[in-house]
Amino acid sequence: MNIKSTERPPDVFLVSFALFGLIFGLYFAVEFYKTNPGCNENLQHGTVVQSDFSTVLFFRRPKLFIDTADSEEQATAILTMDSADRIPTNVTFYDCDAGREDVFLREETNPIWGTVICGICSLVLFALFGYYRFKRKHKTEFERLMDEE
Repeated sequence: MNIKSTERPPDVFLVSFALFGLIFGLYFAVEFYKTNPGCNENLQHGTVVQSDFSTVLFFRRPKLFIDTADSEEQATAILTMDSADRIPTNVTFYDCDAGREDVFLREETNPIWGTVICGICSLVLFALFGYYRFKRKHKTEFERLMDEE
């Protein structure tokens, strides 16, 4: 009787999830780069006066309108990883020029953690994919004899 194992590791799923993690990791890395304050930016204080929602890349994210203490201009902050409920009323942010469209609040979660977590998960999934491919390619002699019968 010839019984062959049809069990096969889910290569497509491993690679798909790993690529999905890399895409999200890249997204969080870009957000980190955009929100990282430059050397010439001033620390501003403000008060959240209104919250709304904004759609960015098919994701609905909270958008806060902030009255600054030093000027009459209003700044906006589109939150990356937090809900509007977690942000206090009095906030601080870096602003290099008045009327900047999007500021990063110091009270907001740093998006680099999303990059780190997605990157580590993707590396683990790619390592599992490589392990399964190596294991399938280099079967033991006993497994080869069993497959021939």
